[in-house]
Amino acid sequence: MNKCGLGIMLTLVIALVASCGGASTRLHVPGNPGQLNNVYDSVVALVKVNGNRIRGPYCTATFVSPRLLATAAHCIPAETRISMGPGITMVVPGAADQSSVGQSVQFITHRQYDAWRRVAGDEAPIPEYTQATVVGFDGADDHDVALLELAETEPDAEHWLEMRNLEEDPVVVGEEVYSIGMPVGQIWILTNGIISRIHLRMNGTIDILHQVRTGPGSSGSSIMDHRARIIAIVSASWGSTRSGSVVGQAKPISYVQTMIRVLETQREIEELDSGFVEQSRDAS
Repeated sequence: MNKCGLGIMLTLVIALVASCGGASTRLHVPGNPGQLNNVYDSVVALVKVNGNRIRGPYCTATFVSPRLLATAAHCIPAETRISMGPGITMVVPGAADQSSVGQSVQFITHRQYDAWRRVAGDEAPIPEYTQATVVGFDGADDHDVALLELAETEPDAEHWLEMRNLEEDPVVVGEEVYSIGMPVGQIWILTNGIISRIHLRMNGTIDILHQVRTGPGSSGSSIMDHRARIIAIVSASWGSTRSGSVVGQAKPISYVQTMIRVLETQREIEELDSGFVEQSRDAS
């Protein structure tokens, strides 16, 4: 092959690579090209129900399967009950811990929110909401992830997001990423940015630092790649949201994947134990 032909081929290869790279940074919504509805339906707003009013959203969570949601551990509300005397109990806010497993959490889906706005408007006392239960909790600063499961009375979710396998497909500094959350009282806000750094702590745990705009209420939201696959769960942010100079901290989705595997193993063991007990009863 002459030098001219080789030069033309190299030019075409470079152009093709550049074209593919440009396309890969666009958010692709599986099964619904050109729309974000599937992603919105996978993201929920955590709320508190006080009487006939809903307070929030105060955090975000994302469906990772038909019945499981991932969020930040510090988003799990906790209450401490203090006895003040016979028949008198004072309830004060407390720090969530492992005892939060089994606690009920309320959230609003995008469809519930839209239905509420269409029918009753902003002055409606309370929209329909959904119940979930905390089934996994790791509140350590180096993890900060929690797993929620739909209450038994709730139907399966129609949409959820895939979790990226970070061992096979690692996060890359400079990669463009997205998030949908509830920052500073806003509802289902899509923001984007880049991965700034993969920070390895002294204890071996990892923080994924990013420049996606987040704020109070974004905690627990997912950092997604261009294919809407979850790569991390938002934990904290520093800087000014007004100026846009924000650095966010997120926990790798692999922490949630490990939590799911542990939950599945625990349930398999419980099922085996239950079977052994029944066999023992039948034998006796």
